Amino acid sequence: MHGRAVSQSKPKATSFSTFSKDYMKNLSAVSSLESTEGIVSENSFAAALDGLLEKSAGVREKSFLQCAGLLQAFSVPEWSLESNQVTLMEGIKKGFRSSSTERCLAARTAALYGISLGTESEPFFEGLKSSFEALISGSSDPLVKAEGVFSWATLAFIVGDTAENVEFIEKCMNWLPSASSVFQIAILNSIAFCCSSLPTPTVNNTLVPKHAKTIGSHVAPSFDISVRIAAAQLVSLFFEFYRDGHEMNDNDYDPYVLDGFMDVTQIIEDLENVKAKNKTEQKRMNILFAGYGASIEQGFCPFTEEITLHHTTSNYTDWCSIIQIEWFRDYLQGGFHSHLVSNELLHQIFDIDPSLFVNKVKISKEDKRDYKSKNSFANKERSKEKRRNQRKGIKNDDD
Repeated sequence: MHGRAVSQSKPKATSFSTFSKDYMKNLSAVSSLESTEGIVSENSFAAALDGLLEKSAGVREKSFLQCAGLLQAFSVPEWSLESNQVTLMEGIKKGFRSSSTERCLAARTAALYGISLGTESEPFFEGLKSSFEALISGSSDPLVKAEGVFSWATLAFIVGDTAENVEFIEKCMNWLPSASSVFQIAILNSIAFCCSSLPTPTVNNTLVPKHAKTIGSHVAPSFDISVRIAAAQLVSLFFEFYRDGHEMNDNDYDPYVLDGFMDVTQIIEDLENVKAKNKTEQKRMNILFAGYGASIEQGFCPFTEEITLHHTTSNYTDWCSIIQIEWFRDYLQGGFHSHLVSNELLHQIFDIDPSLFVNKVKISKEDKRDYKSKNSFANKERSKEKRRNQRKGIKNDDD
């Protein structure tokens, strides 16, 4: 086996859903969002919440669009998010019983709320769990099912412990065999996202032996291309976990050790068989599928993602981080940068030091302890040290 190849930029991910939109563009009551604070955003959010409980379906849909935009912009004060938690929950439950469009918007709003409030949204998630189950199981619309599983995965990732995430993954695997392509894409991406925060032994000793064969079979050319991409990325993540868990050098690494859990030879052959609609898309697919193959053969992610904040760029070259970046970027759209700057949840996930771009940031000892609680990413994610060793570190663009 050869050493790790030089990482290349990962081709831009396709949108996870037709509801992956920049809802900030729909905001009618707020202008100059990046500088909007206090009473304006508070009143806009309160007005939108009131609209969620109206009888008119049209009013409710517009209100969900308003809520989603404000949450993407990260312009609602934290105390307002906390104090309106019950009202929003009731509005979302009402939305889950309405039209397909409203159900999808309600699910997306729930996820954006969890991202905005962070680990304090645990009661919100607990109050919606049974509603998520009913939404997914009771709907025949694949878009509704997809939005439901995306939202559930987001909240489980943020506030759920290891057992919670494993339980969710088990539900996903039960849904997978009979799912439509749209729902399969959501399931596989959601499993990858939740796996990215799990301890290495849980993935290597529980999930891979039980589910890798089924997941690997979805790389076959008979599946929709987006299903294949989601499955191949999840399989690549499994091999990264395998290598990390055994702390092996290049000479020791052998992907075929996992042949008892999945057909490694067949997966590699399937990755060499990809056809796209045009030359541009074919080039993109060739890079992606070759990267997935290299990831299996070497146990390393061959791609890199960058986050740049105030002239400081962090490079991420592991599958866990790349999957998480794509997920939050897809949900937050034009508000991704605002959340990276101000949202402590994203600081924790991506190891961002807020003092790099915010003056006089102070984190109390109590806050630090909170981040090391059972719901913390510091405990939920596998070894941070191993992930840091895979990254290129931080560089200054001005150097």
